Amino acid sequence: MNTSSNTVGTRHSHRAITMDFTTTSGKHLLVRVPLTLFDDLSLKIGNSYKANYWIVARCNEVERLSHETIEHMSI
Repeated sequence: MNTSSNTVGTRHSHRAITMDFTTTSGKHLLVRVPLTLFDDLSLKIGNSYKANYWIVARCNEVERLSHETIEHMSI
């Protein structure tokens, strides 16, 4: 799985985790995920390390979609 060109940095607050990474195409992203959602994802797929990289992989997948496809998905 090709996730990103840089290590994922994370910052935690009492309500959310903020992920700081660069996608495979070189875009810098800050993704904020509520801790309740992140904790559920971590439990579902095994641990927080896997949850971090699952989110990064999904961001890389969405980035490769056309703008039209992304707009259509948000309707």
